[in-house]
Parts: sequence; C-alpha cells; structure tokens
Amino acid sequence: MTEQLRPFEVGDYDIVAAYSKEQALTLLNEYCGDKFTLEDMDITDLSDQLDRTIHLEEGGTETLGECSLLYNKKYTKVTTEKK
Repeated sequence: MTEQLRPFEVGDYDIVAAYSKEQALTLLNEYCGDKFTLEDMDITDLSDQLDRTIHLEEGGTETLGECSLLYNKKYTKVTTEKK
C-alpha cells in the first residue's frame, strides 16, 4: 500500500507533513524536544484545506498548497511501502 504525505496542524500553530497524526506528533516532539501525547494535542488533517493562507515565519504569506515543503514535487511524491 502506498501513502502520500499530508499536512497536519498540530496544536494551534504548527503544520507538519506526515503520513499519520501519530507521525506528525512524533516529528514535532522530536523537533521541539517535547513529549506531548495524542491526548495533549489537537491534530487536524489539512489535506482538504490546501487553499488556506499561511503566514510564514520569515514574512509573507502562501497558501498551504504553495508552501515549499508540500508544493515541492520532490516531497509530494514521496511514498512508502507498508509491509
């Protein structure tokens, strides 16, 4: 089975590209050095909101679909085989 990366909003401000809610939380925890659990955080799949405007930390705005990590073909075509 092949999966695609999806954008997940973790908490109020962070958006993470991952294959599942669990992976999104793990990635954010590793990046921030936190130990939040699924019960601690509200995690929302944003796959159907690619036209949502995102305010970039470095200034300016893009839609979620335009954000470089999700828009870049190098990343959007990443798939994984589940065994």
